[in-house]
Amino acid sequence: MSTSKPTILILHGAWHSPPHYQSLVTLLNAAGYPTLCPTQPTFDAKPPTKTLHNDAEFVQGILKELIEEEGKEVVLALHSYSGVVGTQAVTEEFSKAAREKRGLEGGVIRLLFMAGFVLKHGMSLGSAFGGGLPPFVPVEEDGSCNMLEPARRFYNDLPSSEQEHWVSLLRPHPAIAQLTPLTNVGHKYVPSTYLLCEKYEALPLEVQRGMVDSVSGEVYGGNMETTSCGAGHSPFLDMPEKVVEVIEGFGK
Repeated sequence: MSTSKPTILILHGAWHSPPHYQSLVTLLNAAGYPTLCPTQPTFDAKPPTKTLHNDAEFVQGILKELIEEEGKEVVLALHSYSGVVGTQAVTEEFSKAAREKRGLEGGVIRLLFMAGFVLKHGMSLGSAFGGGLPPFVPVEEDGSCNMLEPARRFYNDLPSSEQEHWVSLLRPHPAIAQLTPLTNVGHKYVPSTYLLCEKYEALPLEVQRGMVDSVSGEVYGGNMETTSCGAGHSPFLDMPEKVVEVIEGFGK
């Protein structure tokens, strides 16, 4: 495996966990990319009191090891809710540009949003939906939340047998994590790309484009780049080769 390629840090979405991303990890490793997909603190948290900031601080711990201790370049691949996690976690000090100015090696070189949420400073997922979680994400008495009809909303482009398998691996997510506002926006410091997912039913293409447009002019180096694929919410399952192709394009 070539160590000259950047390390890919995949951050899983709400309810999801690393097994959902194993096909993508395998393909990236085969292409020569060192790849990590850690379990974030909010996954199946008991009690469900972990917030966005717990996830972001966890990610920052990994970035400190990869970048400050090992001098590696890192690409963050952010799925769904973790678009917000990565946005919160990547402060200016982790960016490649800031580290180069200080004569240091390594740094975050790109954020890749995969059907991810792109929000502005001070916003939360709840505020993006008008102030609270949408009706299809009901909050339970213990403070956790679940997605209604997850097979259709997450895996509509997969065979029914595969849908059932992936749904069986989902676990509750703390509602408070989706209501925590951003205090940092990483796309201000790192070039960013959005992978538009054309068959994502819960977040239609026009909504994805609207989020990208909302941060126009606030992205490091210009506007957020976009590319598209024919997948639904989970391109890492339906079209993992496309995700690898997009990542390989960052070095060209």
